[in-house]
Amino acid sequence: MMKWSIRSVTRICIACQETTTGDILCKSSSSHGRALEAASKRGKQLVAEMAVPTPVFFCSIEPPSLHAQAGLEHALACLAKEDPSLRVAFDADTGQTVLAGMGELHLEIVRDRISKEYKIDAELGPLQVAYRETITNKVSDTLEFQRRVGESHHYVKLSMTALPEKSGKVLELQHTKENAENLGAIRPYQMSAVERGLHNTLACGPLLHCPVRPHPGSIDKSRKCELPIMVARNEARDLRGDDPGRYLPARPSGGQPRLLEPVMSLEISVHEDHFSVVLGDLARRRAQILSIQQRLDIKVIECLTPLSELKGYSTALRTLSSGMASVSMELLDYLPMDSMEQSRAIQSMTGISTSFSSPKCA
Repeated sequence: MMKWSIRSVTRICIACQETTTGDILCKSSSSHGRALEAASKRGKQLVAEMAVPTPVFFCSIEPPSLHAQAGLEHALACLAKEDPSLRVAFDADTGQTVLAGMGELHLEIVRDRISKEYKIDAELGPLQVAYRETITNKVSDTLEFQRRVGESHHYVKLSMTALPEKSGKVLELQHTKENAENLGAIRPYQMSAVERGLHNTLACGPLLHCPVRPHPGSIDKSRKCELPIMVARNEARDLRGDDPGRYLPARPSGGQPRLLEPVMSLEISVHEDHFSVVLGDLARRRAQILSIQQRLDIKVIECLTPLSELKGYSTALRTLSSGMASVSMELLDYLPMDSMEQSRAIQSMTGISTSFSSPKCA
């Protein structure tokens, strides 16, 4: 329930609690119902959905002392409500609070607001790129689970196949004559446990514990992962336990996991006197030039560049062009890395030097 404080004369909202960015505010429930009814008659949405970009950078954030920990958590909760593109998570392995945002400037502004508005001098850790993982080959795995409860014997068998290519669904049941009876015996709470276990498994890949997504054959924003499953008839009721992921194959083995790196679409405007210097710097950053246009004495470069090569690029560009250049960028997609760059990324994230191979999933 929202709490309002309104001036009766001007009808200007002074304070509104328990709302976040993207919420729609109505003066009453009846007006909300009328608006929804009118929108349904027109066959359109009430308002356009707000597109929230995917964070591409993350770093740890630490309070100056344990005494300021509670204040920092409150500040981050308030900022996350205001900014949907800011993600706050807790890493159980390291015990650190992790911030994810759209870039270096974004995270620096968050730290600056925490310092000025909440009087907490928080410290940010090294900036890291948010990679994704995928598999390059089709891989299957089977898990059998048995348990006796009293005089009842519970048994379940899950056969799962992970496909690298895109599909229309994240989870797809394989309907055949052989398993039609088995699928009909699955209870809704059991299917819910399977889905939760599947999503938990896909949230942590075998290389860098990054989220897993389909292998990109081409740039397509509608890609999803297809994972057909087959379940035996004698289902185990323990599938609805606290940790449904343990009733699934932990991670399919033999799928040749690969890293996907975020690739940014850049548009750089630079004076023609500094064009060759900027172009040479882009070549060093593994940029793929798409087009070069002339606008009076300004050269406009459109290119694709891996995000890992763009740390501090705005400052570097101003230095190279003596302040005569500007850049805008947005996330295009996640694309596969070659073996050498993947080895460098793994070494940078883990500190372990390794030559590229096709490691098996845990």
